[in-house]
Amino acid sequence: MLKHLRQLATESVVYGLSGVLSRFLTIFLVPLYTLALTPADYGTMSLIRNTAVLLGTCASLALDSAAGRFYWDSEDPVSRKSALACWAWCYLTTTSLVAVAVIVFADNLSVKLVGTGAAAASLRLAGVTLPLNVLGLVFMNRLRWQRRPWGVTAYALATSVITIVLTAVLVLRMHRGVEGVFLAQFVMSLATTVCLIALVRDWIHPRYFELNRLKAMVRYALPLVPTVIGLWVVDVIDRYFLQVYASTTQVGLYEIGYSIAAIVALGTGAFQQAWIPFAMSIQAAPEAKQVYANTLIAYAWVGCLGCAGAAIFAPEVLRLLTTKAYYGADSVVACLAFSYLLMGAGNIAALGAAVTKKTVSLGIAVIGSAFGNIALNFLLVPSYGKDGAAWATLLSSTVVPAYLFYRSQKLYPIPYRFGKPILITAFALVIVKIGTNLSLDSLWLAIAGKAVLLSLFLPLLLLLRIVSIGDVRALMQGRVAWSPGVAVPERR
Repeated sequence: MLKHLRQLATESVVYGLSGVLSRFLTIFLVPLYTLALTPADYGTMSLIRNTAVLLGTCASLALDSAAGRFYWDSEDPVSRKSALACWAWCYLTTTSLVAVAVIVFADNLSVKLVGTGAAAASLRLAGVTLPLNVLGLVFMNRLRWQRRPWGVTAYALATSVITIVLTAVLVLRMHRGVEGVFLAQFVMSLATTVCLIALVRDWIHPRYFELNRLKAMVRYALPLVPTVIGLWVVDVIDRYFLQVYASTTQVGLYEIGYSIAAIVALGTGAFQQAWIPFAMSIQAAPEAKQVYANTLIAYAWVGCLGCAGAAIFAPEVLRLLTTKAYYGADSVVACLAFSYLLMGAGNIAALGAAVTKKTVSLGIAVIGSAFGNIALNFLLVPSYGKDGAAWATLLSSTVVPAYLFYRSQKLYPIPYRFGKPILITAFALVIVKIGTNLSLDSLWLAIAGKAVLLSLFLPLLLLLRIVSIGDVRALMQGRVAWSPGVAVPERR
């Protein structure tokens, strides 16, 4: 079992490498962007980007998930290429139709989003970019399914670096503002599509397209369509509430806080990319369920450390990288960081549904979370602005892992030990509470003090017996015989 855990950890690290480097480059440019873009500009950029994400999500029909699942049904190369071809051609068709609609209605959509027609050009660029992203997604996912994390990392890093450079030139040197951000993405996607045609044409050649196969994939994916839309709602609907009930400036501040919290997503996103191919590839192994159970403990341990770090250092990051206009963004970071952690845990919780091909429970969980998020935004945003939006996201994010663990245990029982992750999370919240209330006049003294506080996280977990030496030994040796530690009833 140890080799499986090490393999998952290695692949997660590799997948996360490009994200870490790209995030570093993005953070490095934040001081420059904050000079060129106001918080209101950031808000406008956020609304356009997230609207494009929604349109692309709807156009995908969730066939990316279906393609991945059908890819693993057979080791026959022709069958696997058929899954890719069905997905790619359907996705190219739907995104092209969406792009045409955006071009036609961009002026009206701009007025709806930001109150003026000033964002129309950026919307058109974002719409045209959607079909240009399809081959890149096919290429990336094929590499993931082939368990080639270094290939994924190299591609993602190269495209991220070039996009960031183009954005810097267009926004900072050519002063194209928000439009420059989307122009850079369009140019990069166009260049990528031209280069990838030669690489993926054999994978998605029309001769591999099978209508009956596509129908089967659509039947699998249909329950996931509300799910992916629900995930979008949970993730970004708060920006639209802030635009209506507060201001575009509040949207911009929220987006900056979201970007800091997204450091946690580097880990959860990398884990997500590695998790499903890894979990599916070992499902027939006798020790598979024990590996899955141990993974939850490791995920909670590392993830909570990341959330605590993002939350307590947020004020210092803003002081170092932005102007005073953005300092108020720190108040949303803790809630958003932990919401990333909870949604990432949903990937572990959804394993039972994925293995048994019963995806309805995933849809129910996400839709429930989405409706809860909308209700909480109605309740909290008018009174509390961006802080209310952050709390709405955090509270609604708990629905997904809670329900999916409950349902998946019925479909595919796994011997999870839920008490440990709950206590680790509680301990991390205490660290956050202390760290965010730590007030020191000197910036560097504050950084040093919080670093000392954060460094106590792992040893205190052992000293307080939230995690014991036996737990660490069991994790390293791949056993499930956890020592008693703190006795807490397990959720079932």
